[in-house]
Amino acid sequence: MNLRTKIESLMREGGLTKAMLSRETGLPYTTIDSILKRDTFEKVKLSTLQTLKEYFNVSLDYLMIDSVEDKNYGKPQIAVTYREQQIILAYRNNPTMQSAVDKILGIEADIAEGVAPPVPFAGDRWWGDGMTYEQYMAAAAKRWDDRKNAGASFSTSANAGS
Repeated sequence: MNLRTKIESLMREGGLTKAMLSRETGLPYTTIDSILKRDTFEKVKLSTLQTLKEYFNVSLDYLMIDSVEDKNYGKPQIAVTYREQQIILAYRNNPTMQSAVDKILGIEADIAEGVAPPVPFAGDRWWGDGMTYEQYMAAAAKRWDDRKNAGASFSTSANAGS
């Protein structure tokens, strides 16, 4: 599948016209129209390909290599929603806010120690019964340790497949 076919397919999936894609990506309509008139990515700027890659959440390899037909090729195998992607990008793009976010989420010390933060389990309630965040995290950490010591087997998305 060539670049034109891939872009057409992605546009079809998203219910997009050339005008809509132009508006949503900020790429000139003539650029999109030109891409959809040729079979190769020759003369397409790298910045244009990067914009399309980011918009459609695919890899550059997917766009540029005809033999790559899997949209997930080259992407990490963890499922995240569009909102989660936006949160990750906002976090990465705001280094001055990262320590504040880490503190709010209670992960700062855990990361420094190289230990994953406790994961809430079914039935855990945030700030339930008037608990503060710190009390909740301490209780969650205790439940984590109790379950681990009891031989419970469980995995999180962070270590699934390891």
